[in-house]
Amino acid sequence: MYPLLSLAFSGAIVLGTASGVFAQEASKQSEEQVCHTRADELKMAADLRDAYMRECLAGERLRRGGAERK
Repeated sequence: MYPLLSLAFSGAIVLGTASGVFAQEASKQSEEQVCHTRADELKMAADLRDAYMRECLAGERLRRGGAERK
């Protein structure tokens, strides 16, 4: 009986970890989409767009609390 409980618990951990990774990836994609949309609305020139995207993505990570700490 205990091996089944252990197996179920292990499966829950694996699924929880996988869903966390997918959530992070979805969040990153949505941050990029927000910034691309803003850049398009502002009609950013190509030479300024890269700098804008870096700053916008950093701001989105800070806003959502996902900024990496060094």
